[in-house]
Amino acid sequence: MAMQVDYDLDKYRTMAEGWDAQPLQFLENYYDFYIHKEDRNVYCLQAPNRVCLVGLMQVPNDTADDAVPQVTTTPLGDANNKAKVKPNTELCSVNGESIKAMMDGRLLGYNPRLQDDPAVVRTKALGYLFMIAPQFEDPIKQLHAFDKVDTLFS
Repeated sequence: MAMQVDYDLDKYRTMAEGWDAQPLQFLENYYDFYIHKEDRNVYCLQAPNRVCLVGLMQVPNDTADDAVPQVTTTPLGDANNKAKVKPNTELCSVNGESIKAMMDGRLLGYNPRLQDDPAVVRTKALGYLFMIAPQFEDPIKQLHAFDKVDTLFS
Protein backbone atom coordinates (compact mmCIF):
# COMPACT_ATOMS: atom_id res chain seq x y z
CA MET A 1 0.00 0.00 0.00
CA ALA A 2 1.45 3.33 -1.09
CA MET A 3 1.74 6.05 1.51
CA GLN A 4 0.09 9.29 0.52
CA VAL A 5 1.93 12.45 1.53
CA ASP A 6 0.36 15.87 1.47
CA TYR A 7 3.01 18.57 1.04
CA ASP A 8 2.05 22.14 1.76
CA LEU A 9 4.02 23.78 -1.05
CA ASP A 10 2.55 27.22 -0.32
CA LYS A 11 4.51 27.33 2.94
CA TYR A 12 7.76 26.81 1.05
CA ARG A 13 6.85 29.20 -1.78
CA THR A 14 6.23 31.91 0.81
CA MET A 15 9.51 31.15 2.54
CA ALA A 16 11.52 31.26 -0.72
CA GLU A 17 9.75 34.06 -2.61
CA GLY A 18 12.43 36.69 -1.86
CA TRP A 19 15.35 34.46 -2.79
CA ASP A 20 15.41 35.61 -6.41
CA ALA A 21 15.97 39.20 -5.33
CA GLN A 22 18.36 38.23 -2.49
CA PRO A 23 19.88 34.84 -3.33
CA LEU A 24 21.79 34.57 -0.02
CA GLN A 25 18.69 35.15 2.09
CA PHE A 26 18.34 31.39 2.66
CA LEU A 27 21.39 31.65 4.94
CA GLU A 28 19.13 33.30 7.52
CA ASN A 29 17.65 29.84 8.11
CA TYR A 30 21.06 28.36 8.88
CA TYR A 31 23.47 30.91 10.38
CA ASP A 32 23.28 33.27 13.33
CA PHE A 33 24.52 36.74 12.42
CA TYR A 34 26.78 38.96 14.51
CA ILE A 35 28.46 42.36 14.08
CA HIS A 36 31.52 43.29 16.14
CA LYS A 37 30.66 45.83 18.84
CA GLU A 38 33.71 48.05 18.29
CA ASP A 39 34.60 47.45 14.65
CA ARG A 40 31.18 47.50 12.97
CA ASN A 41 32.81 46.49 9.69
CA VAL A 42 33.52 42.94 10.95
CA TYR A 43 30.76 40.34 10.80
CA CYS A 44 30.56 36.77 12.01
CA LEU A 45 28.29 34.03 10.70
CA GLN A 46 27.99 31.23 13.24
CA ALA A 47 26.82 27.84 11.99
CA PRO A 48 24.89 25.38 14.19
CA ASN A 49 28.16 23.48 14.76
CA ARG A 50 29.51 26.77 16.25
CA VAL A 51 32.16 27.31 13.55
CA CYS A 52 32.46 31.03 12.82
CA LEU A 53 32.95 32.58 9.38
CA VAL A 54 34.44 36.05 9.75
CA GLY A 55 34.26 38.67 7.02
CA LEU A 56 33.90 42.36 6.28
CA MET A 57 30.77 44.41 5.68
CA GLN A 58 32.78 46.67 3.34
CA VAL A 59 36.23 46.35 1.83
CA PRO A 60 38.61 48.89 3.41
CA ASN A 61 40.22 51.48 1.14
CA ASP A 62 38.06 50.25 -1.76
CA THR A 63 38.40 52.98 -4.37
CA ALA A 64 36.72 51.39 -7.39
CA ASP A 65 34.41 48.48 -8.09
CA ASP A 66 36.67 47.24 -10.85
CA ALA A 67 39.85 47.34 -8.73
CA VAL A 68 40.82 43.91 -7.38
CA PRO A 69 41.13 43.99 -3.58
CA GLN A 70 44.53 42.95 -2.25
CA VAL A 71 44.03 40.11 0.24
CA THR A 72 47.10 38.75 2.03
CA THR A 73 46.84 35.90 4.54
CA THR A 74 49.12 35.41 7.52
CA PRO A 75 50.58 31.88 7.67
CA LEU A 76 49.73 30.27 11.04
CA GLY A 77 49.93 26.60 12.00
CA ASP A 78 49.86 23.98 9.26
CA ALA A 79 47.39 21.52 7.74
CA ASN A 80 47.64 19.16 10.72
CA ASN A 81 48.03 21.67 13.53
CA LYS A 82 45.44 24.44 13.48
CA ALA A 83 46.79 27.60 15.08
CA LYS A 84 45.27 28.94 18.27
CA VAL A 85 44.10 32.51 17.85
CA LYS A 86 43.21 35.33 20.23
CA PRO A 87 41.06 38.38 19.45
CA ASN A 88 44.15 40.45 18.58
CA THR A 89 45.80 37.80 16.34
CA GLU A 90 46.32 39.27 12.87
CA LEU A 91 45.03 36.75 10.34
CA CYS A 92 45.13 38.71 7.10
CA SER A 93 45.16 42.13 5.53
CA VAL A 94 42.76 43.58 2.99
CA ASN A 95 44.02 46.53 0.95
CA GLY A 96 46.72 47.07 3.56
CA GLU A 97 44.38 47.07 6.57
CA SER A 98 45.07 44.45 9.22
CA ILE A 99 42.17 42.08 9.98
CA LYS A 100 42.24 40.33 13.35
CA ALA A 101 40.56 37.18 14.62
CA MET A 102 38.28 39.14 17.01
CA MET A 103 37.69 35.96 19.09
CA ASP A 104 39.43 33.05 20.80
CA GLY A 105 39.62 29.70 19.04
CA ARG A 106 41.50 27.80 16.36
CA LEU A 107 42.01 28.96 12.82
CA LEU A 108 40.44 26.33 10.58
CA GLY A 109 41.45 27.99 7.34
CA TYR A 110 41.00 30.82 4.90
CA ASN A 111 38.28 31.16 2.29
CA PRO A 112 39.60 29.19 -0.71
CA ARG A 113 37.59 31.40 -3.10
CA LEU A 114 39.87 34.34 -2.28
CA GLN A 115 42.82 32.73 -4.10
CA ASP A 116 40.98 32.55 -7.43
CA ASP A 117 38.90 35.71 -7.07
CA PRO A 118 39.90 38.23 -4.37
CA ALA A 119 36.92 40.41 -5.39
CA VAL A 120 34.62 37.86 -3.70
CA VAL A 121 35.59 39.56 -0.42
CA ARG A 122 32.99 42.20 -1.39
CA THR A 123 30.22 39.58 -1.14
CA LYS A 124 28.83 38.95 2.33
CA ALA A 125 28.78 35.27 3.33
CA LEU A 126 30.55 33.94 0.21
CA GLY A 127 33.31 36.47 0.76
CA TYR A 128 34.15 35.54 4.33
CA LEU A 129 37.87 35.78 5.09
CA PHE A 130 38.53 32.92 7.51
CA MET A 131 36.94 30.17 9.62
CA ILE A 132 37.47 29.84 13.36
CA ALA A 133 36.52 26.90 15.57
CA PRO A 134 35.36 28.49 18.81
CA GLN A 135 37.16 28.04 22.10
CA PHE A 136 33.84 28.09 23.96
CA GLU A 137 30.63 26.19 23.12
CA ASP A 138 28.42 28.91 24.57
CA PRO A 139 27.86 31.61 21.88
CA ILE A 140 27.33 34.25 24.56
CA LYS A 141 30.79 33.57 25.95
CA GLN A 142 32.44 33.01 22.57
CA LEU A 143 30.96 36.05 20.85
CA HIS A 144 30.83 38.48 23.76
CA ALA A 145 32.55 41.13 21.61
CA PHE A 146 29.76 40.89 18.99
CA ASP A 147 26.13 42.01 18.83
CA LYS A 148 23.62 39.53 17.46
CA VAL A 149 21.65 40.96 14.53
CA ASP A 150 18.65 39.68 12.57
CA THR A 151 20.33 39.73 9.16
CA LEU A 152 23.33 41.01 7.23
CA PHE A 153 21.54 41.07 3.89
CA SER A 154 19.17 44.02 4.13
